[in-house]
Amino acid sequence: MVKHKKETYGYKGWLISDSFIKRVLAITGYYLVGQILKSLVLVGVWMLFLLLSWLLLAY
Repeated sequence: MVKHKKETYGYKGWLISDSFIKRVLAITGYYLVGQILKSLVLVGVWMLFLLLSWLLLAY
């Protein structure tokens, strides 16, 4: 029978895991999601700017 150590922290995510690979994957995942969200916002602002400039030049 295997005895597990009692965990003293409440957060069970990969960021504080004992495994180096899990920590690296968690950081990479958060980085990628952040970059995707930032890119979507920038593309949205860029498209809004293009739409407004097209409307101003069309009329």
